[in-house]
Amino acid sequence: MKDTSRDSQTGPTLIPKPVMRPQGLVINQLVDMEWKFGVTASSSERNKAGNTFLQMKLVINKGNTIENVYMELTLPQFYSFLHEMEKARSTLEYLT
Repeated sequence: MKDTSRDSQTGPTLIPKPVMRPQGLVINQLVDMEWKFGVTASSSERNKAGNTFLQMKLVINKGNTIENVYMELTLPQFYSFLHEMEKARSTLEYLT
């Protein structure tokens, strides 16, 4: 399960939810990530041209299945996502 709710300032969020199974608590595992950086070259909307964006593909192991999750983020949304990933890494390093 994932929550892909929208935040008006940071855009879509990807919050993996723990799954309770008979053997215990299982958390989804990020297996791989691919990304592409782009700039909008032209648009029918004047203010959209020149905007930067990042397209991401996350490969998530959900225990018995692999799921691909696709996202397109603006640069501020990407930096927010990066900050959250750095916080998660710090927490995991502290716990191990």
